[in-house]
Amino acid sequence: MADVIVQVPSNHPDTGERAEKEDVAPPPPPDFTDPEADVILRSCEGSEFRVFKLILSQASPFFRAMFSLPQELNAEVASSSQLPVIEMVEDASTIEMMLRYCYPLPDPLLTISIRDENQVPQIPELFYVRKALEIARKFDIPRASTNAVRRMSVISEDHPVPIYALACQYDEARLARKAAEHALRHPQDTLLALYPELQQITGEMLRSLLVFHRDCKNVAVAIAQDWSAMSKWRATPYFWFWSGPHGKDVDCPRYSYNHKTGPSEAKCWVQSWWKTYMEDVISTLQTIPDIKRAVTTEGVLEAFLAQVSSKSDTCKICCNVAFKDVKAFVDVFIQKVQEKQSLVHSAEAFAKNFTWADFLDLHSIVMIYLGTSGSEIL
Repeated sequence: MADVIVQVPSNHPDTGERAEKEDVAPPPPPDFTDPEADVILRSCEGSEFRVFKLILSQASPFFRAMFSLPQELNAEVASSSQLPVIEMVEDASTIEMMLRYCYPLPDPLLTISIRDENQVPQIPELFYVRKALEIARKFDIPRASTNAVRRMSVISEDHPVPIYALACQYDEARLARKAAEHALRHPQDTLLALYPELQQITGEMLRSLLVFHRDCKNVAVAIAQDWSAMSKWRATPYFWFWSGPHGKDVDCPRYSYNHKTGPSEAKCWVQSWWKTYMEDVISTLQTIPDIKRAVTTEGVLEAFLAQVSSKSDTCKICCNVAFKDVKAFVDVFIQKVQEKQSLVHSAEAFAKNFTWADFLDLHSIVMIYLGTSGSEIL
């Protein structure tokens, strides 16, 4: 007796013609071999998954709509015990993943990460993440999207660019913003590595990421350079400023003071060790505009203690307030930079659909990459 066949088209960009069925199709997992099932999903290799329409309908509006359509069966088929068969263009592993999102089973694991011999980033787990995103899009299964986004959030810490590209492609605006922020932990020149995912987004989306990185850098550097403003962050300035706890007429016996003019063009006198440390911070932010990595309590204290150990005399005022002042300064510094960076062009706007007319020419992208600024780019 012939099976009842229902053809299901696929809009997956990587789907080709149906593969020829092998002599022995891979068997489905035990979870999908229930003899009481009322429908069969057949993979392109010929694997048959015996499942329940009710479960699929509850999890996926796609299947709900399919099973609600009237099916005309001839008398011979209607009186038989054969189950309806839905021919799927997906392979067995994709169908199994999709069913695990429909059934009350643990979410599929989307892990593994390696690099190839040429050091071109290859992240195999993104293959499974993309598969989950395609399942969510085609079969309208929110659980698949939620699982994929959760895994992408973790991957973006080390691989922000491909995750940013996927987030843009699949309209995950919040994840696009998060990945763009994680990209601040990396030099801008690394953002143009040969990630395959970049081929799936527009030039405007890539440009937005580069502009975001550049503008966040400019914000952080501007704050780091304005030492005069820093001296006024609190009523009693930090001890490394001349007008700090020593008082304006009392000079610390161990340190020379240096003049610095920041963006505010106001004069500011600071201790030499702090001047050296902040110049290193500014240099770091020029490349990696992640304020939490550029400025740490440990780093400031290490710079201070190095200066103390090189001097035979000791300033009790500085030593008594060092830890408290340094910790307070770092907390305020990080907060001020993050607040300003949060106002930079929102990366949520990156994840939207563009037409071909939105593509920028390569020249514009290269100019941003090289650090060119000005109205010719914006």
